[in-house]
Amino acid sequence: MPPRKIDGHDIRPLLLGESQARSPWDDEGFFYYFMEQLQAVRAGPWKLYLPLTAKYVSLARRTEPAALALYNVRSDVGETREVSAEHPEVVARLQAMAAHARLELGDMGQVGRGQRPAARSSTRAP
Repeated sequence: MPPRKIDGHDIRPLLLGESQARSPWDDEGFFYYFMEQLQAVRAGPWKLYLPLTAKYVSLARRTEPAALALYNVRSDVGETREVSAEHPEVVARLQAMAAHARLELGDMGQVGRGQRPAARSSTRAP
């Protein structure tokens, strides 16, 4: 048993186009981090941008305020129609997933239970 949870998934069925293939992130969620900041959560067709008073927008740690926003990325790939007011139950579910991610993976000064230290490789690509 590894000392820490392995967070990878076998997505071969999706890549091979198998008829019963499902994304493992539909139920578990996918978490969008920029540096150490949790910025969004995706589950199934939904993507929720979290409300942040100081959202990182550059590697130089420049920040801007960001409002909560929900999109159905299956029917609105370009994220042009914000629908949080129409789906408060989805917002609540994805916010709960974000809270759980913060406990497990950490977020901006909050160390997560399953957080691994950043690693560096001493080998160089050929």
